[in-house]
Amino acid sequence: MGSFSLMHWLILIIVVMLLFGPSRLPSIGKNLGEAIRGLKSGLAGTDDEHAKLPPTPTPETKPNEPPRPT
Repeated sequence: MGSFSLMHWLILIIVVMLLFGPSRLPSIGKNLGEAIRGLKSGLAGTDDEHAKLPPTPTPETKPNEPPRPT
């Protein structure tokens, strides 16, 4: 078994187009790209998405305290 020829690739593209349709292919490609980027950043140990988010606000009341009336 050798490598794929041009005819194999064309048949594969036609089958994928018939299965998913041209409207869903861009979203599938986008999701696949995001998954690969997430995998790479996870393996590298960096987390760029969480670094961009602002810190979550801390509540002013303690969990055991009832809410203050206004």
